[in-house]
Amino acid sequence: MLNKTSNLFLAILTLLLLTGITLWVPSQLSDHRQVSDYHFLISRLYQDTITLEKNITEQLLNAYTQDISSKQEQTIQAPMLLKPRDYSSLISNNDPKLITLLESFSHTAHQKQLTAEHIKHLTQRLIQSHLGIADYFAMTYQLDTLKKEFFALDLTHSLNIIDQYILDQHQKIMRTNKVFYLSFSGLLLSIFSVLFLTQRRQPATPPLNATETITNEVVSDHLESAFKHQAYYDSLTELPNRTLLMDRLDVAIRTAERDCQTIAVMFIDLDRFKNVNDSLGHSTGDELLSMVSKRLKNCVRESDTIARFGGDEFVMLLHNISSESDAAHVADKVIHTLSAPFQLSGREIVIGASIGIALYPNDDDSSDNLLRDADLAMYRAKQSGRNQFMFFTKSLQEHAAELMETEQHLRNALELNQLSLHFQPLVRSRTGRVTGFEALLRWHHPTLGNIPPDKFIPVAEESGLIGPIGEWVLDTALMNAKSWHNQGQKLYISVNLSRRQLDLGMNEKRLGALLSKHQFDPSYLVLEITESLLLDNSDTTIIRLESIKNLGVHLAIDDFGTGYSSLSYLKRFPIDSLKIDKEFVRDLTSDSDDVELVTAIIAMARSLKLRLIAEGVETEEQRRILLRLGCEFLQGYYFAKPMPGHEVQNWLINYEPEYLSVNA
Repeated sequence: MLNKTSNLFLAILTLLLLTGITLWVPSQLSDHRQVSDYHFLISRLYQDTITLEKNITEQLLNAYTQDISSKQEQTIQAPMLLKPRDYSSLISNNDPKLITLLESFSHTAHQKQLTAEHIKHLTQRLIQSHLGIADYFAMTYQLDTLKKEFFALDLTHSLNIIDQYILDQHQKIMRTNKVFYLSFSGLLLSIFSVLFLTQRRQPATPPLNATETITNEVVSDHLESAFKHQAYYDSLTELPNRTLLMDRLDVAIRTAERDCQTIAVMFIDLDRFKNVNDSLGHSTGDELLSMVSKRLKNCVRESDTIARFGGDEFVMLLHNISSESDAAHVADKVIHTLSAPFQLSGREIVIGASIGIALYPNDDDSSDNLLRDADLAMYRAKQSGRNQFMFFTKSLQEHAAELMETEQHLRNALELNQLSLHFQPLVRSRTGRVTGFEALLRWHHPTLGNIPPDKFIPVAEESGLIGPIGEWVLDTALMNAKSWHNQGQKLYISVNLSRRQLDLGMNEKRLGALLSKHQFDPSYLVLEITESLLLDNSDTTIIRLESIKNLGVHLAIDDFGTGYSSLSYLKRFPIDSLKIDKEFVRDLTSDSDDVELVTAIIAMARSLKLRLIAEGVETEEQRRILLRLGCEFLQGYYFAKPMPGHEVQNWLINYEPEYLSVNA
């Protein structure tokens, strides 16, 4: 009986021990990963802070101490951070408070750099320009204001808050582990005591064989090995992580310097990955990243390095290449490899890759700068159409500085009333009767003059300024349209709405508040979305648009025919109208292909019961062709150029519509 009791206790002890190990080891691995992430994160923050402050200090000192007799403009150095850094990608857990603190730190660092650049430019202008007394004091006052803003941006304070929060989280993890350890140890001690008392009443038995015992040393060695692997490798793709990449890049630069070799750094960003993540879920996105990493391994030699930099970004380090053509060959191979379809969740997924390439020693001689240069080149490749590669050039540095200056001016444009709306009429093709206006954003800078929308709107999108600017556009457009309605002219107003605005919070609640503010009938508001938004065929985007449409507004696709037209996309999205891009209208009178294409678009719109508007109508002949093809609404210089809001009423009074017969 005692022997059976002893065996029962031994079985219970073994079961509890295995259960404890099963619960404790993964918990320790997860906790260690989190602590490791925290240590790496705070190290990166301190390193970036020191580098940023040093960079800013050197540039400001250079601006103040330059030779006053020199009248030549100094070359503007590229910013250390082209855009706010996403530090949240460095941590494995989604701690909302920590992510908020990191976003605040990143924004402060980015804003401090922008302010420093502005101070530098003003200082150089003060030194190098011959200014009148009034201009001199005005610029000095502006400089003093900027300095106050600069010193108010305290990175150290933000860093201390993050450091304290991470310390609190670390202590919380240690307390949790201690409680678990003590509880489990107490349970084991109780069972050992009972087992010992039971065993004393029984004859001695031979000890267990040593080979059957799991020693603490084996478990300890296993955990240590796992910790080291986790510190230097990405847990999802098993590729080297950012830490190991930077170590290898530093070594590669020293080796290349010693042996007079060339190395290439390739920054790879996946195209349309976010669409996969949003539509199919994060688990499918993770599976796609794993498949991408396997394909990338087949594109390089064993001596090269492929690392996951964060999110959907990868970096390749190519050692000892003979020329930039070698890097171009690898980049072309990567693009071709990643363009092949992936089979995921029973679907065929097609993505692509935008790649930026920087070379040592041609472009730079430090690891941070090479990565920055490759990132700049990748960003330009993505802007130029995606799924292509681009080498870094000095002009990209200059362009980055120009973008940063444009962004700084744009931040002030709204407050200084430099932005305005112009309105272009939409008319019926047969009668010429005006049915509405499209609101078009314009920017007039006091010194730079009129800045074209294709130059500043991409900057607004990238910087997030499109959020407040887009809301101002909607508010102003509704105000103008309401004044027309009050005068008895029930005209539609069309306003552009981008995907970025949706991401920045322009939802049905905010739009509803604007409609209520002006007591505007939503059935007279048309929101024009870009055709590229159709690519984001996710349930989230469709729900967003349906919520907006449920307010009673109309949705139109702008510049239709230039992007990824698809009947299946059009059927899923709650669209009312299509706007044919002016590129197809321009050559209607001379190009039969454009006539056939427009005819096909009109037929498709009719089959889906969509209203059709043709943009860019500049001649009577174009109007007649579009009327004959069946396009009901027109817009273009033939009827009127965009005009300021205060001129709309006079234009409407003086406008005389011209009727055309359908057989004209």
